[in-house]
Amino acid sequence: MAEKAEIKTQIRELKVQRGTAEEAKDAAGLKKIRRGIRSLKRELRSMNGAAVQAARTAKEQEHAAANKTKSSEKAAAAAQREKEAREAEAAREAEAAAAAQAAAEAAAAKAA
Repeated sequence: MAEKAEIKTQIRELKVQRGTAEEAKDAAGLKKIRRGIRSLKRELRSMNGAAVQAARTAKEQEHAAANKTKSSEKAAAAAQREKEAREAEAAREAEAAAAAQAAAEAAAAKAA
């Protein structure tokens, strides 16, 4: 911020010099002063643009981190659902095997 204030101060000083050069009808000096003002304004705009870009980048990184967290949470929830489904399937298979075993034992007892 201090740099921006310094540049703005320099621009004001050059504008004052421009006024005196216009009154003195110093074309060469006026040309240099105008060029100096333009370059300072360009530098000021680039500083503003860099600050805006940095803010935009920080905001984008924040959103990306939030999205990454959300996708990680979704992936963890999906993995948990898959695990529960596998456990439920294994329990059903175990029940079916126990029922088949009981039926086989009942058939063997009936035959004996």
